[in-house]
Amino acid sequence: MITSSLQFPPVNHAGKMLYKNGLEANYSSIRVENNRFYHHTGKGLKEMFPSNPDIGQKMLADELNKKTEPELIESRHIMCPFIDQIEKFIV
Repeated sequence: MITSSLQFPPVNHAGKMLYKNGLEANYSSIRVENNRFYHHTGKGLKEMFPSNPDIGQKMLADELNKKTEPELIESRHIMCPFIDQIEKFIV
């Protein structure tokens, strides 16, 4: 059950969010589930969805896109913080 008053961005929306500890982070939303916000991190966005990629970036993106979600969480390409850790979505 979601107990937050946050307005969550739609799936695949990219922006910046502010954690309650003051840190800012880039994200691309995946889903909200079990009081967690699943999103691609800045690292995930840069490496999995590069703009104008060279051959090396294409190869890395292809490899990353074959990985499972748990593997991408472990490598910090995806994060799933608890909703109560998020202060707000900036954009």
